[in-house]
Amino acid sequence: KGSSYPDDLTPPPVNFARNSILFSENPSTKLRNNPVLELWKVSRTYLPSVLTGAYPWRDVDQMDDQPLAALYNMVFVRLPVVLTGLVYLKSLLLDGNDLVMDFGVMGDGPQVMNPIIVTAVLVAILL
Repeated sequence: KGSSYPDDLTPPPVNFARNSILFSENPSTKLRNNPVLELWKVSRTYLPSVLTGAYPWRDVDQMDDQPLAALYNMVFVRLPVVLTGLVYLKSLLLDGNDLVMDFGVMGDGPQVMNPIIVTAVLVAILL
């Protein structure tokens, strides 16, 4: 009855080994308590590869190591490019409007872009 409650608690084991939670480059808690990684894995599983960039020939483990970068790429690069491509196709096929660009260097003024070139640039960005 003479001992107090905090004295009855055993101190946690301290592990200074290289593979411990404190010093490991890949601790076990990184995989269990990472909501960004979980969101990335759900996105990678259920969304098409054109949106996530998780193609079979790409290194998906590298994306799993940096899930925030993969989500950023998906939201701020891939999604706008896909939406731009859809708007371009709608404008080209349904409205009959071409993409007109003025490069300003040649002095010829605005020029109609070939749809094959536009599609090739969009595909190159997404690959």
